[in-house]
Amino acid sequence: MAHSFVKKLPPNQKGEVRYIARIKNESRFIKSKTFQRKRDAAEWAAGYVSNLENFRTNGKQPCEITFEKLAGDYLRAWKGTDSIRGYSVSSFARYFGKKNIASITSDDCRKALSGWEDKKPSTYNKHHAVLSAIFDFAITKEEETGETYIETNPVKKVRKKSLDNLRVRYLSDDEKKRLIASCREIGGRFYLAFLLGLSTGLRKSNVLHLRWSDVDFERSLLIIGKTKNGEPITQPVPSVVLTELKKHRQVGSGYIFQSEVKEDVPAEYKNQWNKARAMARVENFRWHDLRHDVASTLARDGRSLIEIGHALGHKSIQSTARYAHLSTQHTAKLLNESIGAALEGVL
Repeated sequence: MAHSFVKKLPPNQKGEVRYIARIKNESRFIKSKTFQRKRDAAEWAAGYVSNLENFRTNGKQPCEITFEKLAGDYLRAWKGTDSIRGYSVSSFARYFGKKNIASITSDDCRKALSGWEDKKPSTYNKHHAVLSAIFDFAITKEEETGETYIETNPVKKVRKKSLDNLRVRYLSDDEKKRLIASCREIGGRFYLAFLLGLSTGLRKSNVLHLRWSDVDFERSLLIIGKTKNGEPITQPVPSVVLTELKKHRQVGSGYIFQSEVKEDVPAEYKNQWNKARAMARVENFRWHDLRHDVASTLARDGRSLIEIGHALGHKSIQSTARYAHLSTQHTAKLLNESIGAALEGVL
């Protein structure tokens, strides 16, 4: 029978307190590891003992999966288009290497994420989400294959950074006119990409990865199979933008926004976008804010949060909640104009 023990160590020369977790199998100690936090030491020890007991009672082999292998399997199974994902997974694969995934603790994950501590909270949280998704994938793999992976996700005990999710930057009427004019002046496929972002609220990666085979001209639809969350999107296109799209129409399945430098790679348009904003004198406005502009336009036109969320492809109402105040403003205007006017002659 295996047992675990956690003991507080004397402070080191820097005054730091450490905790040592030790595993005892029958009459001898077989494994030990030190941690900065008592909770992490206890977590690792409990996982190690559980792994031994599973092997004894269920005949399961101890986990032999390395993080390097897990990361590779995860990337091959990933169907989304999130541009940061490949870089993030590769970074974690280099950090953990051939380390057994069953031995990776919350503290290890916290240290792996420390490389992004000085970045924006949203950036840190994106990498946090990627690492958590990799371990969730490991749990699923055990269910699918019957091999021994892990039973719990160590990232779940690592806190995300707090951030302001209420930032909603959208264009004023004058800003929108100026930005459309500057993008039209730059022209080419860049102008088309901008119009698609402005009119549909699609993420930049979804727009730039569009292929001609994704366009249903008869029904005025974009059929997008690979998205950030891995779920397909059927996106209507306004007729005025579809007319612009038809000007560039080609046969085949090549990228609509093909790079002029690399073969079978989509364009980026960073320089054109920066130039367009400068020409239009539009500040503090990212390409991603085109999604906010679409949502804000819908909200100010009286569309419900459910309708807005559906238009943007949100999976939960919480993602759309940031636009609630705009819907409330519109509702207040309706009440003042309709109900208020009806009551004026009575009160």
